[in-house]
Amino acid sequence: MGMSGGSFSGMPFGESVGEPEYGVLAKDLLAGHDTDIFKKAATTYLKKLSNQEFLKSQERRRTNIEWALSQAEEYALRTDDDKPFIAVKNYILWLLGKLEEEAGAVAGGTPLDHLCDTIQKRGYTRFTRFVSFNYDVLLERALQRQNPTDPNRGSGKTVWNPHENYGVGFERHITCEDLRNGRALKPKHFPHIDKGHVTVLKPHGSLYWFRQRNGDRWSLPLLDMENPKLPILPTPGDSYSKLIAKYLGPSSDGLEPILIPPSPTKALDGTVLWQTWQNIDRELQECASVVVIGWNMPATDGDVRARIADAIAKRGNNPIKRLLVCDTSKSDIFYHRFVAAFRPDFRIEPWREGFTERFVQERLVPEIMAKQR
Repeated sequence: MGMSGGSFSGMPFGESVGEPEYGVLAKDLLAGHDTDIFKKAATTYLKKLSNQEFLKSQERRRTNIEWALSQAEEYALRTDDDKPFIAVKNYILWLLGKLEEEAGAVAGGTPLDHLCDTIQKRGYTRFTRFVSFNYDVLLERALQRQNPTDPNRGSGKTVWNPHENYGVGFERHITCEDLRNGRALKPKHFPHIDKGHVTVLKPHGSLYWFRQRNGDRWSLPLLDMENPKLPILPTPGDSYSKLIAKYLGPSSDGLEPILIPPSPTKALDGTVLWQTWQNIDRELQECASVVVIGWNMPATDGDVRARIADAIAKRGNNPIKRLLVCDTSKSDIFYHRFVAAFRPDFRIEPWREGFTERFVQERLVPEIMAKQR
């Protein structure tokens, strides 16, 4: 993700007379439906992180969210003023909400659908564990589409569900029905649900994970509970902007999103993310193969690399057998990052054409699935 910006100037971040506060800006962003309104609001968010000369010629230079958050984080550490950091986090939340709305226009048959379909048809669900650094739930929805449609299905046929298969101990949930109808988002206990086969571990959180700000501090997902036997993630974009508006507005029903922003300091607050990393550590110690799809191991993920190195070291004389990397990078140095991190016994030629159905059929199936038996 990119946005206009420039070099950090270290200038004060105090509110000027007549300048809208960050909470007001957040609401302006949510109300912005055209490019000009959006650009104005986003620029106002970031202008205090940027050299004014660069802002006069925004088309010359682009910077990414990691950079903006890193600068805001450094400023907060020096000045004890975290308003800019919170503002950029809110911008990310708005942007993710817009992307989630647009996801509703994407039909099935994506490469993710093809991947999940292949995993199920080849009986590979018992071998598969996903680690996803994405906040979005495109993968989870593709897995959901593999579930039986018969509500009276037999036990053991579920591929994935959002209660049992995130690898964490969600004890309660909130419902999108309450959100759509304007009711208070009260935590509810889960009914008995069949556990699926595939686990999705999300160490940076999820669009649909929330936590109570005060009180018991429950961590809980937002779900569609129309069929209590098999809850699902809400329809793409369904009420999500309304939820984000409540979060950024004066009243948020005491909830906050569980998202780890892409900045150098990643505080793992709460048991959900702690449990997630415990599961990732165990999977890395026990897995036979690792497949990397679309993760470029950015500098802001230094903590992730350290955790991977620690887990791999615990394997002793039992290295990971096979490593497969899928990306569009042509650089051998890019590939060797992953070799150095996972230290596989056998290096498969990286797939450099991006994540497509061809990758699944021509590389993943013959090089990983066929070797697992």
